[in-house]
Amino acid sequence: MGKVNCNGWAKWVAGTAITIIMLLVG
Repeated sequence: MGKVNCNGWAKWVAGTAITIIMLLVG
């Protein structure tokens, strides 16, 4: 469960970071 939660949180953070970067670059 710990790994699943950590992975899910990591994916959400990665997706948010990518979105922010795209907004800054774009």
